[in-house]
Amino acid sequence: YKYVIADSVTGQVIVNPTIIPVASGVVTGSPRVFLLGGYFVIVFTNLFSTISQIQYITISCANPTVVTTEVAIASNYVAFTTLSWDAAVHGNRLYVAWDSVVGGQHIEITYLDTTLTIAASQVFTGAVGTVMSVCVDETSINQPTIYAAFFDQIGSLGYVLAVDKNLNQTMTATTLFSAGTVPAITCAAQNGVVNVIYEV
Repeated sequence: YKYVIADSVTGQVIVNPTIIPVASGVVTGSPRVFLLGGYFVIVFTNLFSTISQIQYITISCANPTVVTTEVAIASNYVAFTTLSWDAAVHGNRLYVAWDSVVGGQHIEITYLDTTLTIAASQVFTGAVGTVMSVCVDETSINQPTIYAAFFDQIGSLGYVLAVDKNLNQTMTATTLFSAGTVPAITCAAQNGVVNVIYEV
């Protein structure tokens, strides 16, 4: 997997296609790019034999030749081909949610701030997410709600959960729908209502 950086006004390429740098492991899945403060943050799955990690690198917006080494957000998570993690930015935080079995099956959510500090994660025990989407309700800009919508392929049920900006639970994993197979899911939230769209 590679990244490229181009000027948004002129279209001129600033950084040619470059392989996402990792010291070890294999970058898999679908890397995603987020703008957080003065950084482009590339989040991706890194596979070490049979263990998957969610990692990120940052690229300075001011000097795109400055690239950090990879850092783990989740040291052991359950990687599905349907992408069992997602993230969204609100203000100076990048919220990331993923499926994990470390210490028992659960969904975890944390955030990375502009100082590149990872917060202690919030755990939703027993929840299973084989495909996931994260969105933010910014109706109250100072009191946003962060939602994670996800589908449990094993139980054939779709859920949504929520936390506040400090990762305090505001909604437990709540069943929304039943379906046989869901290869993709997304969500959007406004005015205290989260809309979940999924493919069957």
